[in-house]
Amino acid sequence: MVLVRPDGSVLRAAAMGAVMLLGVAAGRRSASLPALCVGVIVLLLLDPWQSRDYGFALSVLATAGILLGAAPLTAALSRRLPRPLAAGVALPLVAQLACAPVLVLLQPVVGIWSVAANVVAAPPVPVATVCGILATLVAPLWPQAAAVIAWPATASCAWLALVARAFARLPGAALAWPGQLGGALLLAAGEAAVIGLLYWRRRRRPPGRGRL
Repeated sequence: MVLVRPDGSVLRAAAMGAVMLLGVAAGRRSASLPALCVGVIVLLLLDPWQSRDYGFALSVLATAGILLGAAPLTAALSRRLPRPLAAGVALPLVAQLACAPVLVLLQPVVGIWSVAANVVAAPPVPVATVCGILATLVAPLWPQAAAVIAWPATASCAWLALVARAFARLPGAALAWPGQLGGALLLAAGEAAVIGLLYWRRRRRPPGRGRL
């Protein structure tokens, strides 16, 4: 938090990690979803205004979406795709679905390329994160070495910017959608209907058929 400031997403991650560490210290099996719920409740009790912070809400929703939906969607996609690729698609897809209603409150548009952009942009993110943190820690002691360490992070960030610009220029990158609460509820209802329909079709499919 010293490096990135205690904004909503950072506080969420710190609270969730603290709860999981406490569980491990107490000899209990760590569970991500309960840790997320406890962390959110504690943060909101300490600072109820966090509930109005978009960064906090998006972080909580994305994490919850991944914890609840990534594994089953990866398993479903693995029937048609290699498992690493299935996981690479499932993670941004469930996170995007979870966050989309709140994103509409920020800007009343939806983009059909959001998931594809995240899949293409994701590979260098760990490099940017690790090299950026290392460069920050080394800079006060050895600025020249920090500059060298920061090169991969700079290249990774340039790739992210390139991907964002490229996908933003594609048709359908920003489709108009009703704004405010009504638009958010409409999008959430649409997502729920599609997910429910897919689940219903899967339940009705005869055993032995491996299609999505």
